[in-house]
Amino acid sequence: MMSKFAESREERLSWNQRAVAQRYSEAIYSLAFSYKNGRDVEKDLNKAAFYYCLLSYNSTARMMCSDLFKELPKQEQEKVSTQVKDWLEHNTVYYFTHPLFD
Repeated sequence: MMSKFAESREERLSWNQRAVAQRYSEAIYSLAFSYKNGRDVEKDLNKAAFYYCLLSYNSTARMMCSDLFKELPKQEQEKVSTQVKDWLEHNTVYYFTHPLFD
């Protein structure tokens, strides 16, 4: 939420990264969107795919993960897939709403 009130892109990114570090789903989704579209960061489809793929309970994020994977070369797909599996083994994403009702 704090990133919405930030006055600069650096401040928005900082607030968003803090929330991502706390594993909040909305922040993860926002950062994925930022990397996909180059908003406040340099466009990076690998990072966008990584963050979208962390959100397995969010239907929109699942679809974005799938779509981005199609754009990545096979080697990058495997790299992102490994990163996601490793991250999810050691972390939990916190959803503010029940995932069945997103």
